[in-house]
Amino acid sequence: FLRPWLIEGRLAALGLIDRAAAEIELQPEALVWRGHYAVILTVAAYEGWVRTWEARLGRAA
Repeated sequence: FLRPWLIEGRLAALGLIDRAAAEIELQPEALVWRGHYAVILTVAAYEGWVRTWEARLGRAA
């Protein structure tokens, strides 16, 4: 659920996160060996925030 939500999300569309890097970091092997859970959850929180405010402002993509 989280992988496509971030890779195809608003932050990626706006160029604020690197899609290629996100694809690598969100692969199961990378999650097991490297983790980076704090960064991933922070980016997910920002993605949710952007989507919520875009919907509230009537500019949801």
